[in-house]
Amino acid sequence: KYEDIIIKNRHMRQQSYDARKKRDHKEAIERDKALRKEMVETMREQEERERVRYRAIERKRQAGDRATLLDECDNILQLMSSMAFSGLHQEQLTDRSEIDETL
Repeated sequence: KYEDIIIKNRHMRQQSYDARKKRDHKEAIERDKALRKEMVETMREQEERERVRYRAIERKRQAGDRATLLDECDNILQLMSSMAFSGLHQEQLTDRSEIDETL
C-alpha cells in the first residue's frame, strides 16, 4: 500500500516537473519574443535618429557648397562690373567709343 502511494507521488511529481518544464519553456519563448520585439523597436528608433542626423549633415554640406558657389558667382559679377565700369571710365577719359583691350 505504501509502495503504491510512493509510486503515485513520484508519478505526480514527475508530471508536475514535466508541466513546470513545459511552462518554463513557454515563458522563456514569450520572454524571447518580447525581447526581440523591443530590440527591433530600439533598432528602428536608432535608425530613424541616424537618418535624421545624416540628413542634417547632408543639408549642412549642401548649404556650404551653395555658399561657396554664391561667393564665386558674386566675385565673377564684381569682376564683370569692374570691367564694365573701367570701359566706361576709359571712354569718358578719352572721348572715344573704342575700348583699349589692355585694360
